[in-house]
Amino acid sequence: MLTSVRDIVARDAIVTTDVGGFRLWSKQVFETYHPDRYVTAGSWAGMGVGLPAAIGASLGNPDKPVVCLTGDGGLMMCIHELHTAAEYDLDVTVIVSNNADYGIISKSPKIEQYTDGHQFTWRSPDFATVAEGFGCRGTRVETLAELEAAVDEAVGRNGPDLIDVGIRTDEPSAVDGAEYDSTVELP
Repeated sequence: MLTSVRDIVARDAIVTTDVGGFRLWSKQVFETYHPDRYVTAGSWAGMGVGLPAAIGASLGNPDKPVVCLTGDGGLMMCIHELHTAAEYDLDVTVIVSNNADYGIISKSPKIEQYTDGHQFTWRSPDFATVAEGFGCRGTRVETLAELEAAVDEAVGRNGPDLIDVGIRTDEPSAVDGAEYDSTVELP
């Protein structure tokens, strides 16, 4: 997924990431070409910083495309900022890795201690519909081909876009140390 996004997004685009398990993948496979074009938090404590960082980057660099890589959990921490992106008609493309899971939490060896033995579950909202409600364009994709087409369209036009990428909940994360195959179609 991330290598396909990297192939489409301009090398001089500013890319921000939120905090989460997918951020580890982005650090490993999302190549950067300029030192001031990749903005990411330095710790796990900043969950919810991806979209606000993208908004700031767009306001400070209106001539550059801006892409935010976030997970569904991180976006939930700041989802109201989609309104800010729409209000100011910012050229921000938000790509949500939506696995309906707070992976760093649910895969923690201490999860049973925190949940009293109950399974940790939650449902993600329909992010594309939520984005449209805030005045952004929203798209839901289920395959790699759909993702590539949606990213190409979003970065090629003005205004804010959100692309909700369906990821299997059991998709290995970088935390698992599993080998990743970016050519596999999304579920």
